[in-house]
Amino acid sequence: MYRIRVLLFKILMSKLSPLLLVIAVFYLYGGWAIPDLNEPYYICKAIHYWQPNWIPADTFLESRDAHWFYYIVFGTTSFFLTPYMMALVGRLICWSLMAWGWCRLSQTLLCSNVVNNADDVNSTNNIIPLIALPVFTAAVFLFYQTNFNLAGEWVAGGVEGKTFAFGFIFFAFDAMCRSRWRQTWLLLGIASAFHVLAGGWSVICALLAWLFLQRNERPKFITMLPALICGGILSLPGLLPALRLNADTPADIVAQSNDIYVFFRLSHHLVPSQIAWTMSVRFLLMTAVWILLVSGVFYSVIKTENGSNDNNNETNLAQKTMARFVAASLLLAFIGCVIDILFSGNVITATANRPLAAKLLRYYWFRTSDWAVPLGLTFTGTRFLFMLATPVWVYIGNVTIRQLTGLIFSLTLIALVMFLVVHAVLFGNFSWTTQPDAKVVWMIITVCVLHFTWVSINGYRLYPELSENANGVKRFAALLLTVMLIVMLFLTPLLGLFDIGGKRTTATFAKAEPLSPYTAFYWLDICNWIRENTPTDAKFLVPRDMNTFKWNASRSDIGVLKEIPQDAASIVKWERTMNDLFSYKSEEGETKWDRSITMLFWWKTDKEAIELQQKYKFNYIVCPSQPDLSHKKYLEQVYKNDMLAVYSIRKIIKRS
Repeated sequence: MYRIRVLLFKILMSKLSPLLLVIAVFYLYGGWAIPDLNEPYYICKAIHYWQPNWIPADTFLESRDAHWFYYIVFGTTSFFLTPYMMALVGRLICWSLMAWGWCRLSQTLLCSNVVNNADDVNSTNNIIPLIALPVFTAAVFLFYQTNFNLAGEWVAGGVEGKTFAFGFIFFAFDAMCRSRWRQTWLLLGIASAFHVLAGGWSVICALLAWLFLQRNERPKFITMLPALICGGILSLPGLLPALRLNADTPADIVAQSNDIYVFFRLSHHLVPSQIAWTMSVRFLLMTAVWILLVSGVFYSVIKTENGSNDNNNETNLAQKTMARFVAASLLLAFIGCVIDILFSGNVITATANRPLAAKLLRYYWFRTSDWAVPLGLTFTGTRFLFMLATPVWVYIGNVTIRQLTGLIFSLTLIALVMFLVVHAVLFGNFSWTTQPDAKVVWMIITVCVLHFTWVSINGYRLYPELSENANGVKRFAALLLTVMLIVMLFLTPLLGLFDIGGKRTTATFAKAEPLSPYTAFYWLDICNWIRENTPTDAKFLVPRDMNTFKWNASRSDIGVLKEIPQDAASIVKWERTMNDLFSYKSEEGETKWDRSITMLFWWKTDKEAIELQQKYKFNYIVCPSQPDLSHKKYLEQVYKNDMLAVYSIRKIIKRS
């Protein structure tokens, strides 16, 4: 019985506790109020796939399905869960899957370098005990991925096909770093089924990583071929619907839709020359730091590889494989930049070929590097810090000191995560005015930073580069690098946890709702009234940025800016709708896309308004309550609050 208890305790400490803590970190970064930005888009499509009578005759929901496998798998939950609960359950599943993969990846890339026996969570050779290591790396990764991405890609967030795919990508990444290539291709095939671009680009990067490895470090291609074929078959549920989207669409419509998709709707994700320069600078800075760190790690590995043990050899190969994957993702991003420079016409006009640029850029060339580079920075930087600190740590003869400082680090990090999560759960939906005592916050930070500083700054005793025989410049540079790593890999992400934890403990509306809480309150009031007082088959004209209308009101709308379809014909139709309803010429002759519905009907004649209604078949409009449009004979105000109003059109127009 005693042995069973000991075994259960080891499982709890070594497996379950890190998993739960990493899930907590993913929650802190991705646990925005439901629905998140893309959840109305994907969850509503998933529900409608299985229940066509839910919001019938909606143009967006009835457009072709690019993420068919995601809708098939996740949409089944709509039969017994509300949209809100679908988002909640889906998030927990995705975060758990990603956290599980992340824990395995942390062990693969770091643990044989930290402890002699990775299963011994109480080993006194640990700088960061195993229970805290995945939490530490997850916090670092999500901080840099969230704040230093180039094209707006995210990992921790609302539930959609991409978040399911990332779970399998992390498992595939772990298998790849363990040189289990056949398992890698199968897992990436499943990831591609959920999201063909996230998984597909990962397949290409993994193939390039395999190609970049030395021949004695990789299996022969012929031995991987059956697994590659099986992975390709597994990816077909995601690949075939994407290939069939425009199979019967004329080429000119496809070209027009590409231009709309790339240069009008999603240029902030797809066109580097139209991405804010500050985001480019941050991403390039992060990439430069990763290159410096990986160069330092590989230089040290080359010097010590012949005398290292098998565990370190395996870790070195894992680090090499990871670095080559990251380099492959940067190569894809570079190709995307070249396409933009040569063909978009935004940089070089002499070689401009806008249709070709739109055709190529719509495939999200920067999606993989946005998460791969932060991942590489996290594990390479942590490895480099361990290379400086671990020998010092083991050199310390007093085991009690090692145990005590390791315990302090683990407890402070775990306590911090638990503190933030508990308060986010308890107070996230209510106003919370009590903030953590600043003295406590800085005490935690100081203890942890002093811990790393102490074990790192004594490195001159063991490293030739830091020895007394080395010149002062070399010693100063090495110590400065160590301190910079401490700040970059620990202090900054820790402060990031406090920042994101503060957002979880502040009452807020969902990010998908209107930006102003004042507007969001009245918007939800309008949606609730519509859901309870209008026919289920009614169609609405709503403001262009109100992309949660279907989610909140369960009614059809003509279209909003966020809900761009995926197939070419529907994209062209969507653009014409947006142009009809929301575009106008400013006094300077510039085309604007933010016309309010109130102004639209204020300036239209009765005949023009009736023609617009007959074209789009809407029965109601939702618009600002001021100025009042009740004087229009074709409008009948049926509900209003202090900000918004609902007008009925159907009965009035029939009498016109």
